[in-house]
Amino acid sequence: MQKFQPNCTLPSSSPHFVEVPNVRGTLNIVWGCISIILSCTWSMLHLNVPPQFHKGAHGYFWAKSYAFLQKTMWMLFAVLAPEIFVGKALNELLSAVYNKKEMQNYAVQSSDWTLTHSFFANIGGFVLQFRAHEDQESDTNSSNSRRPGNIWILDASQLLFARECGIIKAIPPISVEAIDDKNKGDVVVKVLTLVQIVWLIMELAIRGALRLPVSQLEVVTLAFAITSILTYGMLWSKPKDAKFPILQLADRYPSSDELQDIVGRGPTSFGLPRVDCWIPNNSIHVTSAEPYNYSFLLGTLLGATAFGAPHFLGWNFVFPTRVEQILWRVSAIVTTVAPWTLLIMDQLIYRFPSSSGSQGRFVVDAYWHGDSRPRRIIWYCTTYTLVVVYVLSRLFVILEAFRCLYWLPEAIYKTTWSANIFHIS
Repeated sequence: MQKFQPNCTLPSSSPHFVEVPNVRGTLNIVWGCISIILSCTWSMLHLNVPPQFHKGAHGYFWAKSYAFLQKTMWMLFAVLAPEIFVGKALNELLSAVYNKKEMQNYAVQSSDWTLTHSFFANIGGFVLQFRAHEDQESDTNSSNSRRPGNIWILDASQLLFARECGIIKAIPPISVEAIDDKNKGDVVVKVLTLVQIVWLIMELAIRGALRLPVSQLEVVTLAFAITSILTYGMLWSKPKDAKFPILQLADRYPSSDELQDIVGRGPTSFGLPRVDCWIPNNSIHVTSAEPYNYSFLLGTLLGATAFGAPHFLGWNFVFPTRVEQILWRVSAIVTTVAPWTLLIMDQLIYRFPSSSGSQGRFVVDAYWHGDSRPRRIIWYCTTYTLVVVYVLSRLFVILEAFRCLYWLPEAIYKTTWSANIFHIS
């Protein structure tokens, strides 16, 4: 590997101020971009209240280890699929707004319900605790009642229903200041991350104005920065890294019908299913009274577009080979367009009524009669093919960004006056 060592002259006298050299090295680009990516993916995580371990030294150790491993795992997931976090953030924001509006009907002067309350409920911050069975003997003698476990972890929509049907006679009387006290979000870390993002955008804008080239890695970093800004904005009122929930005593047990309704209003999940009473980090919450919830899907598509679109800036960049330049262009198109193609296919095939009027059948029934199995096979094959191509395109742009560091043009090592502005590199 050929190396170049810049040779900067020293001042002949003792000046009062020495400017940053007008050159930058490869590692300046690498460390600057990696620091922005890591700070964005780490600081934008707002994980749910974790499962509670037994007290004692061993319990404390497992709680700390679990929290660290969970956050590390989700940070790596954010590096691989940041658009998922945009979709999740939009779902959580719309759910918090919807439940805040509904909860206001039951709020009193001393316990107002805010967005922060809804966010806190959706991360498993409120736990319903039922009294002993003998204390509820009069209620449980009814054949209509059903006795649940002693502890329930409900999200905001389930908590709202519990208040509507009288399982609890008042919403949790906790102030927003008390919830903020559980918030572990470090404002300094968020501010530093935003400073890094603003500096990166300004640096790229200045280089574009001066006709100086930009590296592919800086373009990929810009894509991460944009998705992080979207996530930050939507989760600004959400508590971060709360470790312990707040107990709320229930006033009675639910009936069998009420129990089924509460379960039906609970969060769904993407990927792995919910396996215990604690609300997992991959939960999708109810955002309205409608049965269909498109907020996560639309947010993910928005995130995919926000992440894929900046790669078009590298359309005419210098690449090691012509083939790699074409693959970069194809990958930019795929990562931006493929998610919307899947949405259109889903709507055409499964959402709109068919010619026979039945929901969930193909729109093209009038033109393609017979058994629907071949059509489903074609749809599944097309869907999985697009997903595989999308994932491969995403991996290509990330790997290619690092590979191109060995073939950068000379002018890319020139710095601009933005190097004198505060940033971490």
